[in-house]
Amino acid sequence: MYKYDDAPRILRDFLTHKLTIEGRSEKTVQEYCYDLKGFLSYIKTIKNYDGEPDAEMVRGITLTDIYDYLLYIGKVKENGARTRARRIAAIKSFYKYLYYQVKIVDTNPTDVLTSPKLKKTQPVHLELSESKKLLSSVSGRNKERDYCILTLFLNCGLR
Repeated sequence: MYKYDDAPRILRDFLTHKLTIEGRSEKTVQEYCYDLKGFLSYIKTIKNYDGEPDAEMVRGITLTDIYDYLLYIGKVKENGARTRARRIAAIKSFYKYLYYQVKIVDTNPTDVLTSPKLKKTQPVHLELSESKKLLSSVSGRNKERDYCILTLFLNCGLR
């Protein structure tokens, strides 16, 4: 039993496609499910749609509705840029599936949708004193080998 069995049929079909046809990991599919259930729930609320999200509902979603959702998760839910980018990726993938694979929608409102610019972070590294402390803590039967491995990792910036 998958964690998305309670999702609307249109979403379950998409998630099954991701899992079986595209070979996405179960964790990725679960995150898509979480993101898209939230999106569809928001749309259902603002459009006063009764019933389970279906083809009729997703056909009525416009780019403006998606922008409203992004504003909502950014301002009300206080989601950061990285989370919003992930949710945009899920929505884009969902509409790509609906448009190209099953041809449920006539147009893809996400074609012009762009993700927020993500700030690139510098990798975190050990200070010299921390590196020395790590190297001095090496002990055991394979001390020389472990010391060499750690030295290689520290000098080459490997993780």
